[in-house]
Amino acid sequence: METCPLSSTMRHLSQLLRMRDAAALADEQLLDQFLADRAGWAFEALVRRHGPMVLGTCRRILRQEQDAEDAFQATFLVLASKASSVRPRALVGNWLHGVARRTALEAQRAAARRRAREARAARPEARVEGEPDDLPALLDREVGRLPEKYRAAVVLCELEGRSRHEAAALLGWPEGTLSARLARARALLRQRLGGREWAAAPAALPSLLVSETVRALQVCGPARVLALVKGVTQMMWLAKLKRVSLVLAGLVVLGLGLGAARPAPVPQGALPPAPPKGKAPAAKPAEGQLPTSPAPYQVLARYEKDRLLVRRQVVYYEPVNDVGPDGGAVTRYRVANRLLTQKYPVGEVKAHDTRGHEIAAKKLARLLAKEVPVLVSPDGKPVDSLHLRLVKDGTVILMLPLPKAPPSVPAIGAPPGAPVPPPVIVPPAPAVPALPPIPPPPAVDPFQPAFPVNPPAPPAEQVPPPPG
Repeated sequence: METCPLSSTMRHLSQLLRMRDAAALADEQLLDQFLADRAGWAFEALVRRHGPMVLGTCRRILRQEQDAEDAFQATFLVLASKASSVRPRALVGNWLHGVARRTALEAQRAAARRRAREARAARPEARVEGEPDDLPALLDREVGRLPEKYRAAVVLCELEGRSRHEAAALLGWPEGTLSARLARARALLRQRLGGREWAAAPAALPSLLVSETVRALQVCGPARVLALVKGVTQMMWLAKLKRVSLVLAGLVVLGLGLGAARPAPVPQGALPPAPPKGKAPAAKPAEGQLPTSPAPYQVLARYEKDRLLVRRQVVYYEPVNDVGPDGGAVTRYRVANRLLTQKYPVGEVKAHDTRGHEIAAKKLARLLAKEVPVLVSPDGKPVDSLHLRLVKDGTVILMLPLPKAPPSVPAIGAPPGAPVPPPVIVPPAPAVPALPPIPPPPAVDPFQPAFPVNPPAPPAEQVPPPPG
């Protein structure tokens, strides 16, 4: 059955239009399209986009052109079988570079075995390649060992030949960041390559090689290419298994360590182990217990250079002029308060939190960078925990140096350096003689009225009889 030339032409035009549209799609979009319906045009677009970099990598490791082309086809067939495992999906070229190097090394080993079987290993083209003095092969090995952020920049700009503007847009980095990381990557590679200068450019991609690679996806490819795909796939699976084994081994070691650190259970009826000697644990305040030590008071504190500024409230009596009941001027006193500012050297101040832990000087300076309310111990000692039951957790408790006794002042008018006279001792006032005790009042009968109800009549006046 003959194929209609018109239909063949339409298919070719449709393919050209798809390839033109595919050039504007990102790697992630092409990969999703290939995973969705195994679209050949999306796969071909990825081959054309990253093929020059892959072919250049294979040629740097393999000297035989046929071996390099076999490794090229095997690399993209591995991509077709492992497309769902590409990470990150937006940087397919970064993933392909690592696979191309593994495939080229596998092809190199296969070629060496084949040439050994053919007894032609002495020929110059059959020598072992990729040895330490082989700069191109060492370059791809060291690129694969770079950190992810440096490797992505080298693959896009150096191996694929993209501009820095385009590479920065693909990576989502500012162009200055990309330039800095690219310069750092080049310096690392120069150092690891023994100071030798290197250059890598994408290879020219033959159209026939692209067509054969896309056709190998639809039909069975050459046996040697399929053998490379199988070997590389097994190598990737073993590498993944090794990583999983290392993670599981780490989890087992961590579990054993936690099990060893867990205290042994105490048998039922046995006494609990005695606490270790040393500082006894702080006892929790008992219920229904009140503190007996003086309570802390609240101040405002702030660090200023090497001093601690403390503002506390002072209560005093303020005189007020007033008018008395008789119209005269009198002075009355009322209770007033104000903030008194005091300064303390930082080295003489100690601080604790509400749990009794001492606060370091640097942390205290950070906490008191701005003026905040804190508590102050009234006696310069740690505050009783019973006082802190009602205090918000995180409150700073300061222990300020207590004021010293005022120095002795020499007498007024004494020359400088004169000895201070002894203090004047005032004798006590004479004792006041005690007054005699006041006798208690006579007892009163509660049933006897204070005044008689029927007072007796006064006696009758007796008149003496007249004389005889």
